[in-house]
Amino acid sequence: MPKQEALTTLNRQIKRMQATQDDAISQLTDLEFAKDELVSGKICFGDHHMTLMLYGDSIEEVQRYSNEAITKLSELGFIVTLSNIALDEAYFSQLPCNFRFRPRVSMISSKNFVGLNSLHNNPIGKAEHNCWGNAVSLLRTSTNTPFYFNFHQTRMGRDDRGDMHLGHTLILGKSGTGKTVLATFLLSQLTAFSRPETFLAGSVNKKLTAIYLDKDYGAEIAIRAMGGQYNRLKNGLPTHFNPFMLDKTEENISFLNTLIGSLATSDGSMLSTKEKIDIDKAIRAVLSLNKLDREYGITRLLENIQEDTENPNSLYSRLTIWKKGGIYGWVFDNESDQLSFDDRIIYGFDGTEILDNAAVINAIAYYLLYRVQQTLDGRRMVVFLDEFWKWLQGESFREFTFDGLKTMRKKNGFVVPITQSPSEILKSDIARAIIEQVETFIYLPNSKADRNEYINHFRVSEKEFDLITGLEDDSRMFLVKKGNENDNRGNTVIAKLDLSALDRGDLKVLSGSADNIPIIDRILEKYGHNPNDWLAIFRAEMEK
Repeated sequence: MPKQEALTTLNRQIKRMQATQDDAISQLTDLEFAKDELVSGKICFGDHHMTLMLYGDSIEEVQRYSNEAITKLSELGFIVTLSNIALDEAYFSQLPCNFRFRPRVSMISSKNFVGLNSLHNNPIGKAEHNCWGNAVSLLRTSTNTPFYFNFHQTRMGRDDRGDMHLGHTLILGKSGTGKTVLATFLLSQLTAFSRPETFLAGSVNKKLTAIYLDKDYGAEIAIRAMGGQYNRLKNGLPTHFNPFMLDKTEENISFLNTLIGSLATSDGSMLSTKEKIDIDKAIRAVLSLNKLDREYGITRLLENIQEDTENPNSLYSRLTIWKKGGIYGWVFDNESDQLSFDDRIIYGFDGTEILDNAAVINAIAYYLLYRVQQTLDGRRMVVFLDEFWKWLQGESFREFTFDGLKTMRKKNGFVVPITQSPSEILKSDIARAIIEQVETFIYLPNSKADRNEYINHFRVSEKEFDLITGLEDDSRMFLVKKGNENDNRGNTVIAKLDLSALDRGDLKVLSGSADNIPIIDRILEKYGHNPNDWLAIFRAEMEK
């Protein structure tokens, strides 16, 4: 409002009060003070109106709500009246661009306006121009405002497309709060980034590879429904891994030396210098063979290591248990290597059985992660790790945590560790390294969360801790925290993923269980692995 117009209105009101000998002396004083502030340029004035629309299930309920609202507002000094005329205008004036319909417009100072308007809201995230383009998903906040979710570090007002910022994301929450549903939902949203048009024109490898290391078959049905490949790693059954099918390069030879060395020392033995030399020579001999002759790689390896019949604990004897027919021959001594990340977008591996098999988990994990790192060729890569602390038990994952996470970021990848056991993570001496490299934290409800663990180790403030412990388990709400409290990127929002409108069958797809495995096995055997052929049948089965 122009200054002169505001000044005229103030003078008019002062004259009215003086003419009627109004006793409100303090109001006259305030009006004179407002004139002085206006002329001095300390404040300005503008038009203002406020409409409050109340809903109720009955006329009586609306009347009760109206009386309560009038009472509360009157106590705060507002002059409130029920709108009995111009009802249409009052309603439509609430919508944008309908200022011309506003009834009862009054003048208000800039100071009063600031007092009535918070001028802040929940963070909205970043909708576009992120590292991989548009936001991964649009979520709803606790106040029903939009939140554009991204895994990667984002910088508002800047074009981050093509940049390789930190994207590692931790999902933390107790059982039954929706971790698996959230993870598989985000995985499904990520598949949009496999489309070539989402890449910059100069991108080297326009593809996405998502790997999900699962537990208790939670993501199996979702991965299969999205056209992914899923492998159950079971004790005693061939993994179809054969590391000796790798190309003969110094990098691969170094890896195989470490892998075979770990197999030879799985009983606690130490490798002598001679044994290390023998292993290296044997590996080079096997890799010199044509790949067609490298079937059963451990068997081929032992053919190049001299057997010492007088020493029951010789290198040959210690490796024999990893040979076909041995206790652990199913792990690596296989005819071929069927591990490939080039045919599909999503690959799942269930480790329910092997995660508790201390003798094999380290070796299998080491091989899987080495192959993952080899796949980092510029493509977009994401690795989900369910109950990741169980995968962290071996030395291979320690190395991956310290070095692999940094390497992944530089090569356009990130990991999403998931767990319900923060205490188990903190028992590991690499927990700090993991947490320090996480960009996005997702905390699901946990009324029994340990204050020390969350605040002192997981970068949660006192207020954020109260929010996490105050959320109901079935609220489908969670706290999203970007960055940390020590940088200016840090921001926190309570988001919600409410999929209650979906049918029971759809939810069973997003979050599976061991009970559903016989059902999906039967359906896949009968109808094949194409989701178009079996998905509707599985949904119908779950609705029964």
